[in-house]
Amino acid sequence: MTRRKIAIVNDEAGLLTLLRYNLEAKYSLFLYDNTYDALELIDRPVDLVLLDKSNRPLDGIELFQILRRETTMPIVFLSAWASSVPEVLRQKGLPAADGYINVPFSIRGLMVEIEKQLGC
Repeated sequence: MTRRKIAIVNDEAGLLTLLRYNLEAKYSLFLYDNTYDALELIDRPVDLVLLDKSNRPLDGIELFQILRRETTMPIVFLSAWASSVPEVLRQKGLPAADGYINVPFSIRGLMVEIEKQLGC
């Protein structure tokens, strides 16, 4: 069976390490510590994107807007600001994300959301 692909876009090295440790046994991971590199997802789609709102050099909302326009990949905001993201998207006239997970989070809760998004 082919492993599902998850992209994680977050500029916090510690969080990327934590997520890699907990997810790499089950999923193929693509880790991005900046949003410019993550733009390659337009041409290299994955099964799910976990995106932080507070990224650099583009913020997560800008990357979300580009990915939504160019792809159909599900996008879940994984951010300390996740609870404010729906309002920001609405104010900018953007569609909703597929999910929102507040940081800090439990690994179990994260796994439930990932499985929900991937239809597992």
